[in-house]
Amino acid sequence: KEDKKSFLSLIIISKNCDIYLDIFRDAADIYSIRASCRYQLKDYDGAVEDYSRAINLDPEFSETYYSRAYAYIETKNFEAAIEDYNKVLELDPGNYRIPNKIATVKVLSGSYEEAIADCDRMIKENADDLEAYFIRGYAKTEAGDYEAALTDLDFVIEQYPGLQEAFYYRAISRFQLNQYEAALKDYDKAIEINSDYAEAFYGRGVLKNIMGDVKGAAADILKAEGLGFTG
Repeated sequence: KEDKKSFLSLIIISKNCDIYLDIFRDAADIYSIRASCRYQLKDYDGAVEDYSRAINLDPEFSETYYSRAYAYIETKNFEAAIEDYNKVLELDPGNYRIPNKIATVKVLSGSYEEAIADCDRMIKENADDLEAYFIRGYAKTEAGDYEAALTDLDFVIEQYPGLQEAFYYRAISRFQLNQYEAALKDYDKAIEINSDYAEAFYGRGVLKNIMGDVKGAAADILKAEGLGFTG
């Protein structure tokens, strides 16, 4: 019911923006509000369109580029997302969030070595940058360098044991290294932290099947599908 209320609220806000923009077509903030609604409604192309209109009207507001980058990521336009993040840095050089965001997009785009190099540089500049360690572990997992990934993810979990994604990617690395019992514990922990973690349920289901727990595997995979996992 709450999800339905939220969905209807977004529709109403978006429609109100439509009405306002019919009268005032130079209102950058209204385009941004409608873009945010469209993004939450999973209309990512529409969100990009509205964020772009807002930027044309107010090209010096860094947060709009930041938001548009998220929409570009959802449309898998990773190059455009990185361009937007770089524009944020140009307008707001002290924005500490951006280097990590760029490294993450590079992982998503498959540019693992570039992402790892970015993280190496960030860690060299700030040895306490826990997010950089996580992204590097994530990149190494995706690149198939599982032993090295474990080193980074072990460190992240030791420092911040509440990060579900760290347990998830460590589970993947352990799985690939045939460390099934340890991987199972990591999937369990990721799900304990976030009971709606569809990817973790699916991964645990696959692992349970390999370990001979057919019923447990089926239950986890059904749970993942019920949470929207599509593979």
